[in-house]
Amino acid sequence: MSRKSEEQRNRMAASLRQTPQKAAQDPEHENLSPVGSDIPKRPIAPRAKPVRITVDLAPDLHRRLKVWAVESDASLADVLRILATRMLDDHDQGDAVRRALHS
Repeated sequence: MSRKSEEQRNRMAASLRQTPQKAAQDPEHENLSPVGSDIPKRPIAPRAKPVRITVDLAPDLHRRLKVWAVESDASLADVLRILATRMLDDHDQGDAVRRALHS
């Protein structure tokens, strides 16, 4: 694993861990039991609002993706959502992405 991806993994793990005090102050975690217990008092509703991300692409890759999306009468965002879903849901495609990452 590269140093950059290790740092990203560590930052993500740290953001998922919260102290009981911070969780108690966070309105998103208001339904957790006191004293840092991870047992919810009531079911937590899944997030309904989409999460926005920023992805840096090489100009040529962006142009090619944009042209493909326009030719397919689709938005670039819809194309990337479908690609991400297929990568996560299809074991073979997920493995192909992993191989490309480590080549």
